[in-house]
Amino acid sequence: MSDSYSALGTDNTETLRKKVLDSTCDVSAAVGGGGTIETASNLGAGQGVFKSKVAVDLQFRSLTATSSKIALANNTNDIGIDVTEANLTLGNIGGTLGVAKGGTGAVTLTGILKGNGTSAVTAGATVAVNEGGTGATTLTGVLKGNGTSAVTAAAQLAVADGGTGAATLTGILKGNGTSAITALTDPLPIANGGTSGATAAAGFDALSGMSAIGDILYGGTAGTRTRLAGNTSQYIRKVLTSLGSAGAATAPTWGVDPNLPSSGRITSQWAPVSAAHSGTNKFGALTLGGGAGSNAVYTINSTDGAYVAYSTGTGSGIQSGLRNAVNCVYRLWNPRLKFRFRLNTLTTVKCYLGFRTTGTSPTSDDPDNGNNDVMFGFSSTVNATNWITWTNNASGATETTDTTIAANTSIHTMEIIADDANTKFTYSLDGAAAVDFISTIPASTAPLGVNLSVANTVAASNNVLDLFYVEMESDK
Repeated sequence: MSDSYSALGTDNTETLRKKVLDSTCDVSAAVGGGGTIETASNLGAGQGVFKSKVAVDLQFRSLTATSSKIALANNTNDIGIDVTEANLTLGNIGGTLGVAKGGTGAVTLTGILKGNGTSAVTAGATVAVNEGGTGATTLTGVLKGNGTSAVTAAAQLAVADGGTGAATLTGILKGNGTSAITALTDPLPIANGGTSGATAAAGFDALSGMSAIGDILYGGTAGTRTRLAGNTSQYIRKVLTSLGSAGAATAPTWGVDPNLPSSGRITSQWAPVSAAHSGTNKFGALTLGGGAGSNAVYTINSTDGAYVAYSTGTGSGIQSGLRNAVNCVYRLWNPRLKFRFRLNTLTTVKCYLGFRTTGTSPTSDDPDNGNNDVMFGFSSTVNATNWITWTNNASGATETTDTTIAANTSIHTMEIIADDANTKFTYSLDGAAAVDFISTIPASTAPLGVNLSVANTVAASNNVLDLFYVEMESDK
């Protein structure tokens, strides 16, 4: 602020004019007379600085800053007024701030703001793709853009666009590069390159090809995984053997252990049961020699192979066949009897095949009353249709059981095995699953021999039992 005074007019009158901001104070004084100042006033609009005249004293208002936003300074000839910018409240400042000053150049903006660096900022509902936006107001799902057109949204991203083509997927994912990805079951099936097993053990089992205890895997043709079933012979210890051919390996097989002790194989003395026969016949494993007498005839032909035909001849109650001269095993030793046989008729015939305490070969339907036996066979007077079994533990009459297996005159292979640990005997006809003898059986230490015999039931009936081979083994 500055003050100025000037002489106005004559008549010993001076008018002093003081300018402060927008107000002007005029002071008129009559010079001379008594020298008394008569009056002072504020000119113009606004706030005046003249307050009042008290006697000869002209009183003026002081200039003060009503907030820290204004600063006043007494200079030599004026009062300086300035704005303290640091103390301004920006939110209270009206108007717009131009882009050049860092503002938007607009009073209000709604939406997405866009500026070019010079012109006022504008607002829009969407930002175009070429400006870094999507070109869309709302988007829900997986977004897809091509760089120029507006971005689109889909529930799932197609395989061609780098997605799965599916809204939800649970499990192991599989894709072919074009179609939608599919979810496979967990664990991954073998057909899809997995093991189908939830654990390492289960996965190995699924891939190994082994299915039973004792199975062994070996490389077959071109190294293909090949299963060799375990040795199922209960009383023949076998080892894995393989013999090369022309410098090439061959598939392994099970062979008899050459170190098996002689006690593991029993070769028994056999006696013809017909009264017409005398002497003994010796049978080794898998061999059968010609019998003594006319009704033990050795035969060989290209159809049936080699066998001995044991015939009863005519006469009622005549028997023929083989039996141990003495007892040779106990159930305790887990004996195994295997033989191949054939009956020539199912009428007027009885056949007894298995273990029994030695003695006269049987001819009745109660073959071992008070004796020990476990035998497979046939009796036309008991069951003219099916094979039957006889069992006894020397406690009374022989027990007879229908096997429900139809009897016939074909060649059959029979295996009878003792399982002392489980207190049982089993039989298997022609390789079928083993079946337990279900009635009373000989005690663990009851002495037993082998009986393979046939008998006729009426005179003039010549019944024949063909034996192709007989083998008997035990633990001791």
